[in-house]
Amino acid sequence: MVDTASSAVLNDVLVSLSRSMLQYVGESWPWTRFDAGTERETIGRLVARQQEQVARLTSLLSIRRWTIDFGTYPTDYTDLHFVALDYLLAQLIESGRAFAVELEQTAATLQDEQAAALVNVILVDEREIVSQLQQLANGPA
Repeated sequence: MVDTASSAVLNDVLVSLSRSMLQYVGESWPWTRFDAGTERETIGRLVARQQEQVARLTSLLSIRRWTIDFGTYPTDYTDLHFVALDYLLAQLIESGRAFAVELEQTAATLQDEQAAALVNVILVDEREIVSQLQQLANGPA
């Protein structure tokens, strides 16, 4: 039998992931200098990586016959339309770190092994995304 409380928690994770700052940036690219193609490509790959996790969560919730709610983007994100990429990267890193902490706490509280395992996979991926954003922010070595 599927634990409905775990499915509700998974849907909360889905909302946080599918409406993350990184996903918002993927839909509304900030001001950048003309030679920022590498940064844009890297961020595009990271957006796609998060979208893969959204698909995994959506699939599990569908199998569980859970009514999926994707939520909405926070209105605070609209302030990010006309900012420089350097500023935005710092915001993305901070947001990603906070989300990783949220995922870690969520995984620790889930009694449903399947749900906890998926949240842990997403946590590992999110930490890697933050690491890549940090590398991007630090510039070429």
